[in-house]
Amino acid sequence: MDEPLSNLDAKLRVQMRSEIMHIHHQLKTTTIYVTHDQTEAMTMASRIVVMKDGIIQQIGTPSEVYLRPNNIFVGSFIGSPSMNVVQGKLHNGYFQVGNETFIKVPTEIYQSLQHYIGKEILLGIRPEHVYLVDSTDRSVSHIHAKINLIELTGSESVMYTQVEQHELRVTIKPTHRLNRGDQVQLKVDMKHAHFF
Repeated sequence: MDEPLSNLDAKLRVQMRSEIMHIHHQLKTTTIYVTHDQTEAMTMASRIVVMKDGIIQQIGTPSEVYLRPNNIFVGSFIGSPSMNVVQGKLHNGYFQVGNETFIKVPTEIYQSLQHYIGKEILLGIRPEHVYLVDSTDRSVSHIHAKINLIELTGSESVMYTQVEQHELRVTIKPTHRLNRGDQVQLKVDMKHAHFF
């Protein structure tokens, strides 16, 4: 199937995804489904082949591709909102972003990255692994950020923040009373970090 749902409206696409999956399970046959819509791939596939310019980037189950991307293209392409990618350097147990932002890296992860200390690398972190923290909480290292935009998507909101020269997307509950231009404190869950 070559992008069979691409010309349908959003509601009908969801309905047809369900119908195609139902038929697939009834027929019990292998189906190759081509799509540029990563939501279709994630919800319908038992295995995904992510390709770029005709070259396979990764093959795996939806959860494997989402949780353990092989490279920055896969990490950025799979997931909505997409993975945050921040350039920086490893230095004294921290991932340094720009001049003022330091993110503590767990010791075991830092030790596994010894070959990259002092070199420019990329940190990939999904928006659901970046959290708002109370500015009175002194137990965590905070990242200072400015809100550029908040998009309400229904059960959650996507907050676009500025951390030095980088944009960092954060998923938050829509009940948060925040506005564009507000200064916030963020925490990154480095157990879920990817380094490229």
